[in-house]
Amino acid sequence: MSTYEHIRFTKRGAVGELLLHRPEKRNAQTLQMWNELGHLGRQLIEDPGDLAVIVVRGSGGCFSSGLDTSLFTSGELASGSFDGAAIQQAFVWLRNGSFITIAAIEKFAIGAGLELALWCDLRLITEGSFVSLPEIEYGIIPDLGGCALLPDICGYAAAIELITTARKVDAIEALQVGIVNEVVKPAQLDSRLEALTTLFSKRSLTALRGAKRACLAALVDSRESLRVSQEEVMKCLKLLQKQHAG
Repeated sequence: MSTYEHIRFTKRGAVGELLLHRPEKRNAQTLQMWNELGHLGRQLIEDPGDLAVIVVRGSGGCFSSGLDTSLFTSGELASGSFDGAAIQQAFVWLRNGSFITIAAIEKFAIGAGLELALWCDLRLITEGSFVSLPEIEYGIIPDLGGCALLPDICGYAAAIELITTARKVDAIEALQVGIVNEVVKPAQLDSRLEALTTLFSKRSLTALRGAKRACLAALVDSRESLRVSQEEVMKCLKLLQKQHAG
């Protein structure tokens, strides 16, 4: 696995951990971080091996403060000479990969930080933390997944309200509207993540990956999901038959 500067990736058995690693900047995101995320994603999509689950966290006890605002005044972002689609792909693989992804939100997930978390399959948040999409206050919109994902996650009315008001959403409200799956006490986050990753790592990889593929297909078309479900369950049955025969 490659060495990176703004992210860290480690793997223990079937469990991976992706760390946003700019603690001195509250894990603010840069073009370099996006390039590194994209590179890692391509590697894991191409060869997931026995990877069952990835936990996405931030260094220094916080998730991410979003876009490094210095990008507005310097470099490629300011000049417009960047590949927006490529930047989006730095996030998209978290959902499109065959493994389960879990965002562990501590203190805050702001702007691009929340958008990164939205691409994960599951999201946990600690008590006292908040999320927000403040892009509109800078004269832009959440183009890395906020507008694309939030309406499906929490409904159009809630999504457009959160995006256009840019208000902070605390952990409890985030749970109520469906932005996160679970609220945990800060001291219990590590143990809860351990429990979840242990559970997923014990699942049949064929079944785990098949379930994810079928559920993602349902977001586009229920009939396609039925077709994919049948295809994937046959893989599972063949594997079980092989195991029993052995």
